[in-house]
Amino acid sequence: MTSGPKAPATPTAPSDSVFDISIHELPPPLPGADDGTAGDTEEERLVSALLDALSRVPSQPSRVGEIARGGSGLVETAFEPRLHRRTAMKTLLDSVRSHPLMVRAFIREAQVTAQLDHPNIVPVHALGLDADGRPFFTMKLVEGRTLAELIENRSAGGGIDRAYSRLTHLVENLIKVCDALAFAHSRGVIHCDLKAQNIMCGDFGEVYLMDWGFARVRLRPKDLAPDRPWVVDPLPDLPGSNRDGLVFGTPGTMAPEQALGRTQYLDERTDVFSLGALLYSILTGRVPYLADSPREAVLKAQVGDYPPIDADGEHGFGLKPRELVRIVARAMALRPSDRYQSVEDLKTDLLLYFRGTSQFPTRTLPAGSTVVAEGEAGHAAFIIASGECEVLKSEGGRPKSLGRLGVGQVFGEMALLTDTPRSASVIARTPVTLMVITRDVMDQEMRSMKPWMGAIVRSLAMRLRDTLERAAQSPAAPVPPPPDENDKITLRQIAAITDADLNDDRPWWAPIPVGKEIG
Repeated sequence: MTSGPKAPATPTAPSDSVFDISIHELPPPLPGADDGTAGDTEEERLVSALLDALSRVPSQPSRVGEIARGGSGLVETAFEPRLHRRTAMKTLLDSVRSHPLMVRAFIREAQVTAQLDHPNIVPVHALGLDADGRPFFTMKLVEGRTLAELIENRSAGGGIDRAYSRLTHLVENLIKVCDALAFAHSRGVIHCDLKAQNIMCGDFGEVYLMDWGFARVRLRPKDLAPDRPWVVDPLPDLPGSNRDGLVFGTPGTMAPEQALGRTQYLDERTDVFSLGALLYSILTGRVPYLADSPREAVLKAQVGDYPPIDADGEHGFGLKPRELVRIVARAMALRPSDRYQSVEDLKTDLLLYFRGTSQFPTRTLPAGSTVVAEGEAGHAAFIIASGECEVLKSEGGRPKSLGRLGVGQVFGEMALLTDTPRSASVIARTPVTLMVITRDVMDQEMRSMKPWMGAIVRSLAMRLRDTLERAAQSPAAPVPPPPDENDKITLRQIAAITDADLNDDRPWWAPIPVGKEIG
């Protein structure tokens, strides 16, 4: 379904009451009604009048205004008089009513979607034929915009913080799509037509995955528990509808196996690929397969021929965090076995990115090993998981000990933040196990902050490095007197306020010894 004009804010106003009835217009009770000996009771007359009024209200929805028009269906705002509510009404176009596959797909869309009861899948209310014999179904009317429209708006101005906010909002919407797909997969349904135009985003956080007309319903596994829900496809297969070589879906975002027409090989990983294509569009503002014709797009999709994303680049379309680029590359792998094996796995990586909880690799070294060497380029920082290290700095050609580091302490981070050589060496004094924070992971964690916060951290690191270098080259400056006796707040008190790890009773204005920072 392609985007079209938005529905009118207010449809043609219906009557305040769909029941053409007034209590004051009821006929008077028959003689003897008060004692129950003759005629109907007052309650029975009221019930009869209400049911008679309901029977006179039209059961069919009335069309109000067009919302969107696609290749096979028209979506309009409709009014259901018996329930007194607005809905969306999708009707099969006359131009495809003579095509069995299109008619079947239309009916299946309603039947399959109706069986997927999930907060991020639009509810279907009714399926039927209108007065002209055209198939239609009604569903919840979603006020908002498509994901495609939100992606298009992402390139608007507003600065780095605004760009990060837009990116975060778009990926949060994509995570809700992951929830909808994971639910559908658990019921045996593969969507097979994921694209930004098929995702509706409401004004209050609602996200709905739409258009299930090309969905594949898998056979119920024989070992599945009898009480486990599974979507049923009530329509019979049409000749040739499941044969290999049949290509269906949207060429710009489809998986290679789908573009090759390998119908029997479509599974959850087919949707995983298209989720990666959606994230690709969020980061770049374009579909992966740009082409002059659908045929050319299909040929590109068959071999996974899409331009790589310039990680960390902007090029007029906002931030492209390296970790999100990595997620795209894995989700859009050519071979299904190289992709995320489930939507849940992809969603987990998206959540880890935003929560900044990457899993760190570890390194175990024997006593006496050099972990980092003074003067070398810094490619990683380290957290001591077990054991003890010693910090050594060269002075006059001889190593001088600056102290020892124990479990939980960090070293090497300054070289990553400032892109400068190591300021000291670190030696393992006992066998140690270290958690390794690589430059990529550091960049990812920095980008998981608000951009302005990441910039502040890097700026503070640079200033601290400059201050330490100047202090190391200059005579020791006299310690200034305390500003005021009443101003003796200690570092320990600051830690209690800021939740920092400072176990120190010195006043806040006391100098911190040079050498505590190890890059």
